Amino acid sequence: MDDATPQHRIPGVRYATETRYRAVTADVFGEETTEYEPYTVDVPVPPRDWDQVLFRFVLSVALVATFVAIVWSTAAIGSLLEKIATPGIAYAAASTFELLWILSLAAERLLRRTPDRVRRARVAGWVGLLVVTAAVIVHGVNENQVAAGILGGVVSFMAKGAWWVVFSVKQVRLRPRLEQWLARRVEETAAEEYVLDARQQLGGRAAYNTAIYGSAEAHAARAAVVAARACPLYTSDAPAVKPRVIMCWPRYLQKKKNNKR
Repeated sequence: MDDATPQHRIPGVRYATETRYRAVTADVFGEETTEYEPYTVDVPVPPRDWDQVLFRFVLSVALVATFVAIVWSTAAIGSLLEKIATPGIAYAAASTFELLWILSLAAERLLRRTPDRVRRARVAGWVGLLVVTAAVIVHGVNENQVAAGILGGVVSFMAKGAWWVVFSVKQVRLRPRLEQWLARRVEETAAEEYVLDARQQLGGRAAYNTAIYGSAEAHAARAAVVAARACPLYTSDAPAVKPRVIMCWPRYLQKKKNNKR
């Protein structure tokens, strides 16, 4: 598009000027050459997604609150545990207190499509949060600062509340019929992944056995398993179990037993 040609603009749409390049063929002393010359074009700019901007702000607040809660609880609980352990071990142990409810929070997000499983993650998160709060309050009581201990324990609750707000923004309430259909689809997909993973693991073990012991030994062991499966089950009232079990053994096992004799 030539710079002299005006572009049609739509009222109410924001535009940004963008520089592009186009190939231009010219004749220089009888030789045809190609050059790339710049030109400008007005490109419409999509409107700003304020919902996404606000969600990033909420997510940032939740991350900052979680970081502050981890630092605060680690400092408080570490100072309490330092009385019975070395500083390194005390603060390392203190840092694990917040990890339980944060880990449960991540699991709650991953299991959001399975209500029966997400309840366990939610309960574990609340238990971990109560343990952290109690430990911080105990530190405050031990330092004769009960009010500071209570307020410090609330920090973790505020961090978890921030994540509750984040999850609520992305949460969609489905109708019962649609929710049941989605749960069934999730269950079927999970079952397919489980079966494929089990088959891959079993196939790998079978290939390993074949590579280590040889195809003949692996085939013989597989035949022994099949023969043992075909044998009937006997109760305690059944007569002579041993001779009848020997009859179900493969021939190569009978030959080995005869050779030992």
